[in-house]
Amino acid sequence: MEVCAGSIVENLGIRVDGYISSLFLGLESMRLSVMQGNLPPVKGRVGVIGGGQLAWMLRLAAQQLGIEVRVQTPSASDPAVAGFEGESNAVLAPVADAVATARLAEQCSVITFENEFVDIPSLSQLAAQGVVFRPSLSVLAALLDKYEQHQFLDSIGLSVPAFAAIAPTDDPLTMGFSFPLVIKSRRHGYDGQGTFIVQS
Repeated sequence: MEVCAGSIVENLGIRVDGYISSLFLGLESMRLSVMQGNLPPVKGRVGVIGGGQLAWMLRLAAQQLGIEVRVQTPSASDPAVAGFEGESNAVLAPVADAVATARLAEQCSVITFENEFVDIPSLSQLAAQGVVFRPSLSVLAALLDKYEQHQFLDSIGLSVPAFAAIAPTDDPLTMGFSFPLVIKSRRHGYDGQGTFIVQS
């Protein structure tokens, strides 16, 4: 497994709160863009690929803004479906199912993402047909691999913690790191999966 290592530099609570704030601000920005005519107001709904806790929180924020949300998620018991009106506001399918995303797009004016577990090449075909993704697929593509994400953020001058790609046989101490460390899977990981805090 390829991983990306970095020193602990942030409080996870602040990170989550910041992400929720970003989602809320993003929804408000979308609402204003639709009102100003900068986004097509087709059906006036936001589609979300993914139906976990972040999509659930996004739906709560959207309700406060008067924005209707549809989700694409595998199960009716996923938080963003079970906590709302149920299956009538969901496309029940895996998040990487582009055919299901096309069905979601028929119901929404813009589609966003709960996470990065998506099939960029398949979604690119939908984008070429006029489906609007926010963030754009080119922006999302730069963030899929955690190591490449850190390289990209560093290259544009944003502050990032010390990081390196490491292999199972590498010793992070000889690479200039000290404990505690955060070890992350380069792909398909998040705070609760593929992320490990190593104390020694």
